[in-house]
Amino acid sequence: MTAPVALSEILQAEKRFPNTTIDAERMANTAHAMNKSKNCRALDVGSGYGFYTKTLNSVGYSTVSINPGKYENTVFEEMNGKYPLPIMFNSYNDKDNFGIILMSQVLEHIVEPEKAVAKVSALLASGGIFACAVPRIEFHQNLYSKYIMCYSYLKHMEVAMARKTKRAKLNLTEDQSNKLELLSNSRTAPLREIQRAQILLHYANELPI
Repeated sequence: MTAPVALSEILQAEKRFPNTTIDAERMANTAHAMNKSKNCRALDVGSGYGFYTKTLNSVGYSTVSINPGKYENTVFEEMNGKYPLPIMFNSYNDKDNFGIILMSQVLEHIVEPEKAVAKVSALLASGGIFACAVPRIEFHQNLYSKYIMCYSYLKHMEVAMARKTKRAKLNLTEDQSNKLELLSNSRTAPLREIQRAQILLHYANELPI
């Protein structure tokens, strides 16, 4: 982002197209359900405006947030009451592990993603979860199969877990679905938002990502 933006503007846009809210809830809640480490620390890499950190905090995690974007971080602070670490992931170090490490639409922007994924692996507690959303999972799966379990398998596990825990899958209201459909076909919205809307629609309809 290259210009200041107000939290009120972000919330208004999210009210019209709630894809980030839905994605944050989906990723954080699924990762929380699958986290077997008993570690309640989370790391939000590329924390953006703060929706993912807010959701992680709401389910009981102490979240460390990393984001180099000045203007995004100002909104983040207003939303979460703290300022994220304004650094790149490759500059971050921590002596303690995390139960959840979350990246949404971040990995594809990292110059040396394989090193980033190896670093994630080192930072995760045993039994912890790396929740990662990317535009083309099959491309990243081929590159990082040592570290990443393919999305279709995670999706299968989530369906099985939903049956066991009675936790519902992602269900969209008609209004949410219509808004995401409109955004996914937009010619003017940011590419990242279009891709996220497309992923959410496929996820809700149980289609391959």
